[in-house]
Amino acid sequence: MPRIEPSPDHYTLICARQYAATMRKLETAIREDERRGHMKLLHYLMDAGISEADLERRAREVRLPIDLRDYIKKSQPLPVNRILSREEVELIRQASSVLPIATLDSLSAHQMLDLADMYEGWAQGSRINGIDMARLLGWADGLRELASVAGADYEPPAMVPGEADTLLQFLAKEMKSDEAH
Repeated sequence: MPRIEPSPDHYTLICARQYAATMRKLETAIREDERRGHMKLLHYLMDAGISEADLERRAREVRLPIDLRDYIKKSQPLPVNRILSREEVELIRQASSVLPIATLDSLSAHQMLDLADMYEGWAQGSRINGIDMARLLGWADGLRELASVAGADYEPPAMVPGEADTLLQFLAKEMKSDEAH
């Protein structure tokens, strides 16, 4: 029987799916030892997911031409006359679409989708260059995939009273307030 190759994000997807499932179990846990066990598993899954996402991002970035890799890492400017091929734009989008698993700590599935819509809107701006457009579209792809894996009802861990919003939480809330007006 032929071997079925997993998707590039396979292990990150597993971590994200298990993180969301464990978060749901934590919400219904009654006993303190049960809650501690779920918390420990959440930390492990997040660490493993971030490691897997980092490995996948590096694997995708290696396929980029060196000048684009350096530009994305902000270490070198691109020549003014540098023209991107369709293949290069797609490679940038793929490199940027790695699941942003750490957002499970701060955004609900609905907020991830709102943020993905915002990124997609920004990508269509007239002042956005091809590289940033591809990156924004990749980020939107990654957020949509993560929201899908986490489930439409996914909610992040409750914030500590007085804790400030992360930048992504702020942007997601701004997106929501713009929808209301």
